Amino acid sequence: MTTFKSQTYLLKLATGSGICMSVFLITPEPVNANICSLENPLSINAMGCYKTPDRYVVKILEMGLCTSNPLSGTNFDGSSCTATYTNTDGVEIDVAAGAATLTGGTSTRPASATYPHAYVKMANTFGLKGSYQLNGTTYCSKSDATADSTSGCSAENFTETLKSFSGSCSNPYNADDAKASESLTEGTMAARLTNSSYVTATACDATHLVGALALTNSVVIEDSTAGLEVKFTVSNSGMTIIPTNNSGNVVGQFGGGPFQAVFSLY
Repeated sequence: MTTFKSQTYLLKLATGSGICMSVFLITPEPVNANICSLENPLSINAMGCYKTPDRYVVKILEMGLCTSNPLSGTNFDGSSCTATYTNTDGVEIDVAAGAATLTGGTSTRPASATYPHAYVKMANTFGLKGSYQLNGTTYCSKSDATADSTSGCSAENFTETLKSFSGSCSNPYNADDAKASESLTEGTMAARLTNSSYVTATACDATHLVGALALTNSVVIEDSTAGLEVKFTVSNSGMTIIPTNNSGNVVGQFGGGPFQAVFSLY
């Protein structure tokens, strides 16, 4: 069984069951945001800020390790990769919850080798929920991702579908809409919006997302390796609070933010 637990999420598989991992920062709606450092400040960055969401649901279809970069070309190339977890229907996990389990699917132990790259295939939809207090007013997410400032409001679930990394689909759609990259502590992340065959989107109709991480420290699988421990977190990052004006003192909308993971062998 693959298990996630605690504030960050622990993923373990015994040697006989396989080794599995996920290690990516995915930003559904990229903005030039910083961390919302205060609860109930007078104002926030006009570009928005990141906070911890109450709900952050993603659908994972496949995860694995690679000996070369699977996103070095235009489309995903898995010829050097081993899928360590696959689920053709996908499995939804709430990264913001206290516990989640990867159910169903197939786990495979990769061959003993050095893997400088890792990847994840997932749906391009994100299930979110949260609230934020700004300038004396509590704002709650609504089902359309707008902000409810009614006294005593309760946050509602909303779904964000990622069609473009540039914030909105260009006309015509271009390469910058379908790809993104970012430097992380764990390495350099690259991502592509794709169709169901993981061919990079050329129009505003993506249905899937694939990310690949060029690892700062390669994963070395040895015969004695029992499993891989992966800790996920959306703390201070998984939700974007977006103000309505340049003064940054009224919340108008909620959006997605990045999640990250750190991993180690055991």
